[in-house]
Amino acid sequence: MTTPPHTPELYGYSERRHRHIVETGLTLLSHASLPLTFWNYAFSTVVYLINRMPTPTLNLSSPFELIFKTAPNYSRLKSLDCLYYPWIRPYSSHKLEPKSKPCVFIGYSLSQHAYLCFEPSTSKTFVSCHVKFVESVFPYTNLHSMLPRPTSTTAVSWLPPVLTVSVPLSSQPSSYTPAIPAPELPSAAATSSPTLSADSPTPPSPVSQPASPPPPRHSMTTRAKNNILKPIQKLNLHTQLISSPNSEPSTVAQALQDSNWRNAMSDEYNALVRNGTWELISPTNVNKLVGCKWIFRIKRNPDGSVNRFKARLVAKDFH
Repeated sequence: MTTPPHTPELYGYSERRHRHIVETGLTLLSHASLPLTFWNYAFSTVVYLINRMPTPTLNLSSPFELIFKTAPNYSRLKSLDCLYYPWIRPYSSHKLEPKSKPCVFIGYSLSQHAYLCFEPSTSKTFVSCHVKFVESVFPYTNLHSMLPRPTSTTAVSWLPPVLTVSVPLSSQPSSYTPAIPAPELPSAAATSSPTLSADSPTPPSPVSQPASPPPPRHSMTTRAKNNILKPIQKLNLHTQLISSPNSEPSTVAQALQDSNWRNAMSDEYNALVRNGTWELISPTNVNKLVGCKWIFRIKRNPDGSVNRFKARLVAKDFH
């Protein structure tokens, strides 16, 4: 049974356990100074630890102890992100490579009695049970501790300069609310056309000029710099085949209804017989029969007209 989408309240216990795993895993990543790319290893480690931690719900017993009827081995628990040296001789390509390299502990194997290690130099992950831990050294934590931290002087230099705008008091009242003036209705005198005398000049009618875009500021010669405002006509380069009543048949019955395809099939069959392509024998003398199939294609000229009708009889080699 699955939950409906976007309804986490139906299974609150499962959602709460999921939240517990996510928040604990992010806490492990933050405490170990590991990047978020190791989130899957951190969440697996959280599940590994929760299953071995005593809980009041089970009378201070762990889920591992109730399932396997034995106490978990807490000596295997190590600090995440600590330095350790695994035996990686099986992963070497030749015998001159080192048998061990400094790696970072990133979790436990959930299916084997082994540890997961990450080698930063090659970004490879190894699984090994022969390891030597150095829990006093944390590579990623030491790396983050050596990063420069901002001081008070550098933090002030990051802030943008403060802009001071001075507004005269006489120009704006204390409580200023911008208002949009309402349009005035034209009166009867304003709507009547004025009488123009013969001596009065005729006012020129306004002509709207299309606003030309500003030329780009670069050295490349473009259409805008040459005052070419015509739209670019995109060329249609695809070829439309001439529609023909003769189409490629999909079955032999369709091909036999057209004389063009019957002639093509006759030419193909005569060529096969003339070349001695096969010999007819009784089907009882063979273990497996191979069938044949007709393939029909129309060969066209560059202008789309029909060149010839081509029929081929091929063997079904997949038999």
